Amino acid sequence: MNTLEDTFVSVTDLQKNTKTCLWNINTVGKKIILSNNKPQAILLSLSEFHRLTKGNHNIFEEEPTQEEKIAIADYEKWKKEGKTQLISSDVFFNSL
Repeated sequence: MNTLEDTFVSVTDLQKNTKTCLWNINTVGKKIILSNNKPQAILLSLSEFHRLTKGNHNIFEEEPTQEEKIAIADYEKWKKEGKTQLISSDVFFNSL
């Protein structure tokens, strides 16, 4: 059973324990990221994202950009092919 404490992570903990936080998000569904003990962002698991959007990736009123359309198409293709890819936290944060 997940507790409320499982849902929160500080920016510092996320930086130091990224891999653990990302693995844990699949169990919890989301992480609320705190900075100075105040919520700053929410990180969702893919399953939670799909649950919230009901498969509608266009959750914003704006039309997706071409890059977003390509990313969505790639994701849908990989999903059908049963392919998943785990990346290291270093690769993830270096891509930001």
